[in-house]
Amino acid sequence: MANAGIPPHPTYSVCVTTKNDFPTVKASLDAIIANTNRADTEIVVVDAESTDGQLPVLRQYESSGLIKLIVKKCNRGMGRQIAFAESAGDYVIAGIDTDDVVGPGLQQLITLYRTEYEGMVMQAIGVTIAPRKVVETIGGWKSLARAEDFDFWRRAEDRGLLRRVSFSPYVVRVRRRHSVMHTIRQLWMYADQGRTPIISWKWEPAWALIRFAHYLRKLGRGGPGHDNPRNP
Repeated sequence: MANAGIPPHPTYSVCVTTKNDFPTVKASLDAIIANTNRADTEIVVVDAESTDGQLPVLRQYESSGLIKLIVKKCNRGMGRQIAFAESAGDYVIAGIDTDDVVGPGLQQLITLYRTEYEGMVMQAIGVTIAPRKVVETIGGWKSLARAEDFDFWRRAEDRGLLRRVSFSPYVVRVRRRHSVMHTIRQLWMYADQGRTPIISWKWEPAWALIRFAHYLRKLGRGGPGHDNPRNP
């Protein structure tokens, strides 16, 4: 934990939302600390009133000056917005939760953003990087219990500001509750919106099945008895 302390004028703010991630929270925060430049990066953590024993762990990081901690009852979207509002960096890095353990690729991801996507909103798998002023223009994160990132990305896309990249080596996901259903829900949302997600090869079969199921669902809506004016 070299270069401990929160810089007075950070360039980057890593905004983290967490609740009840005691098994992984220490590994997650240690990885963020190890793989960011502590001289120009702050870590803002919003804990939604955890009850599993992780709060004392977060307090230790706070007392060591490693993170800025806010404890508040909130859903995930509200937590992301609170973290953003309490941050001070010129650029915001959001979507890294405490069940993620980042690797050295995080710095590569930041470099990729600054060299190729400056001024835009970059979506790399589940991570968002954007200038603070752009996030403010888009309206930040809405108070949603789930799909808050998709809502944010959609509004960025509507303004022509979203850039999607496939960049997975930055993170090792060590634990994600209901990960399969979470991913399936996200893929179904993409199908609903007529968009193509960036996914790893292992999810390609599931994406093909979801697109087929979505197609059949649309056909069903268009059949007799589904208020289709073309059918009796």
